[in-house]
Amino acid sequence: NNKEPLLPNLFPMTNCTCNSVYQSNSKSNCSNNYPNTCLSTCQSTRPFEFNNKEIVFVSARVHPGEVPAQHTLKGIINLLLDKNDSRAIVLRKRYVFKIIPMLNPDGVYRGHFRQDQYGQNLNRYYKSPDITNQPSIYASKSLLDYYSYKSTLTLYLDLHAHSSKRGCFIYGNILDNIENQIQNQLYCKLISINSVYFDYNSCLFSKEHMYRIDPSDMALGLTADGSGRVSTYLNSGIIHSYTLECNYNCNKYNLTDTIENNDTSNALSEKFTPLSYENVGIACVITLLDIKNE
Repeated sequence: NNKEPLLPNLFPMTNCTCNSVYQSNSKSNCSNNYPNTCLSTCQSTRPFEFNNKEIVFVSARVHPGEVPAQHTLKGIINLLLDKNDSRAIVLRKRYVFKIIPMLNPDGVYRGHFRQDQYGQNLNRYYKSPDITNQPSIYASKSLLDYYSYKSTLTLYLDLHAHSSKRGCFIYGNILDNIENQIQNQLYCKLISINSVYFDYNSCLFSKEHMYRIDPSDMALGLTADGSGRVSTYLNSGIIHSYTLECNYNCNKYNLTDTIENNDTSNALSEKFTPLSYENVGIACVITLLDIKNE
């Protein structure tokens, strides 16, 4: 019943001491991370697999201090769990959403801004994560590789926050095929139509940005192609692989001046609220319906 949202679990998951093993009908190359096991008192199997649906992968808080990303994700989850919203009904009918609300819980617990408990920027280890040193990234990449292999991964969206660049915008990839690049940037343009808080003109699609080295990563030689957004594109070739950035504080323009007068030359920036971030999150998923002509 596509009107009923199903929320089987939240990642990342943890392994438990298991007494009973239940075999799944689906074969998974990430069985080491998500075994078909449960406690003997649980008496349940793995969540049902929808073979006819595409996969949308959404993650947040790989950088623990980027709290606006949590509000953005809240908007997405609230929409998807709405039983009566016609957009949510169609989204659930067509897609399965794999959501990781907090990729770096240890960094969040410790109050870190960008690193995990080992002082690592986890968003630079997607190329070859280590199961011991970067377990959440290892598990995420295994899941992404699995659905890429099955050719069902249709969107990768990693939610972040930005401390200096105002407004909400996307960092995207440069694709080799011009028609694919048009579709890549069209998705972002449609988000700007669905949300007044999203600024398409601030989006960046740059080969240089895909392979840059940030100052904090220079000592370890970590490049941006180890980020979730770039690595997922390079491994899977999907068109829609993005990093969504939302400023901590304010929009680029005052929306009242922009909408009423169509003039942003002297407009003061407007302060964001949690609802502003939620609005952007909602726009990101309903834009899937636009890009697919639904």
